[in-house]
Amino acid sequence: MSDEVSEKEGFELSYQVFLKTLRLVSKDAESQCEIMDYYNVAGELKDELSAGMYLLNLPGGDLSDEKKYAIEQLINELKKIPSSVISEATTIESNLAAMQHPSWEPIRKHAAILLRTLGFT
Repeated sequence: MSDEVSEKEGFELSYQVFLKTLRLVSKDAESQCEIMDYYNVAGELKDELSAGMYLLNLPGGDLSDEKKYAIEQLINELKKIPSSVISEATTIESNLAAMQHPSWEPIRKHAAILLRTLGFT
């Protein structure tokens, strides 16, 4: 028995992590911060969502062009978040302020739409 993960299994593991992040990003700022223990929430969520770009070309996946495009569009939305919002916040107040920044609202909405596009609610 081999300990290696097949391409399909590797894709599925990465995809599940991405879906978990999408679900979190589609929530309100208070929920996001609470779930992530009020530590660098904006930076962590941006990094985790950005990692979704790897899904587009990862072997073992079977995403349609429509789904790939929708993922890419969401990730491109992240570029609109000002760098000042993605500072390493360590307090409850600073994390809430970062996640309540208006630049996150279209990303929340886009994440919810993307979940439906991918077949999840």
